[in-house]
Amino acid sequence: MSASATRPGTATPSAPRRGRPTPRGDAGPDGRVRDVQAIVGTLNRIFQVVDQFSRASLRRFGVSGPQLWALRVVSASPDLTMGALSRRLYLHASTVSGIVDRLEARRLVVRRRRQPDSRVVTLRLTAGGRRVLERAPEPPRSRVSAGLLRLAPRSIRAVRSAVQILERLMRSPELGP
Repeated sequence: MSASATRPGTATPSAPRRGRPTPRGDAGPDGRVRDVQAIVGTLNRIFQVVDQFSRASLRRFGVSGPQLWALRVVSASPDLTMGALSRRLYLHASTVSGIVDRLEARRLVVRRRRQPDSRVVTLRLTAGGRRVLERAPEPPRSRVSAGLLRLAPRSIRAVRSAVQILERLMRSPELGP
C-alpha cells in the first residue's frame, strides 16, 4: 500500500483531500493552499492600504483618495474635460462626475463651459485645490497607475490577466455585475 493510501478504518487527518485545502492549511500536493494564502493575504493588504489612505486623506485634507487623485490629474492638465479625466483615472464617467461634484462643492475645482460648444465642460484647480495638493501625498491608485506604466508591455499584460481573473472570482452573482 502506498504512503498516501489509507487502510479502512484508519484516517490520516493530514492527508490531502482532492480539490480542497488540507485541514492543517499546509501546501498540499501542489502548493495551492500556500499560494492562495499568499494571494488572499496580499489582496487584504492592498485593500487595507487603499482604505487607510482614503480615511486618513479624508480626515487630514477633507478629500478621499480618489478625489485627491482627481485633483492631481486636473492640476497636471488645466482645462481637462470630464471625459479626459475619466480616461486618466480609469473610471466610469458617472463615477468621475460624482467625484468632481464633491470637489466642486468643497471649492477645490471649478467647471467651465467651453465656448463655442457649451456642452464641453473643462476643469480647473482652485487655490484651495492647490493648497490641498501641496500638503497631501500621492494616492496609492495613482502610484499603482504610474508604476504599471513603467512596466514592460508583457508584464502589464500578465498583471492585467491576473487582475481580470480576480475580478471574475470576486463578482457576486446574487448582486449582479
